[in-house]
Amino acid sequence: ETGRPLVIALNKWEGLSRTEKTRARRGMESLLAFLPAFDWVPVSALHGSGLGDLLKAWIRLSDRARMPLPTPIINRILVDAVREKPPPLVRRVRPKLRYGHAGGRMPLTVVIHGTRLSLLGADYERYLVKRFATAFDLGGVPLKLEFRESAGHHAHPVGAPRGAATRARNRNRHAPA
Repeated sequence: ETGRPLVIALNKWEGLSRTEKTRARRGMESLLAFLPAFDWVPVSALHGSGLGDLLKAWIRLSDRARMPLPTPIINRILVDAVREKPPPLVRRVRPKLRYGHAGGRMPLTVVIHGTRLSLLGADYERYLVKRFATAFDLGGVPLKLEFRESAGHHAHPVGAPRGAATRARNRNRHAPA
């Protein structure tokens, strides 16, 4: 929840057989599936092994958590993701994802602008998070998406003058007397 990278150290690893390690790895991933992102490193306090790997993992994730997310790459990933799997229709209306940009660090945030974004489900948001995390090779770095509704012609109140009528009214209002 803090948006910080997470590295988990697994102690007592040296005494396990290959099948026990596989079973433990699967069990850990299943048990910690609620975490948005994490990395893990086997260590042995008895032998002092794995501590260097733990430090390297922490440094790697810290660097990734601070890396810049270029807008053109974010938009390319977004376009590819939407092309491959468009947002589902909700009451015969499809949310439109227009563009995205970086929104911050710790947690890494991608801001996506569009229309009808409140109709996006949690499953589609998870899909987008996975696409961005895979494309940027984030590993154990959490990524947050922030959705912002773009003001389009749908943003006007019903019956409000638009277009030529609004321009004509404004022209007349500012005309010399």
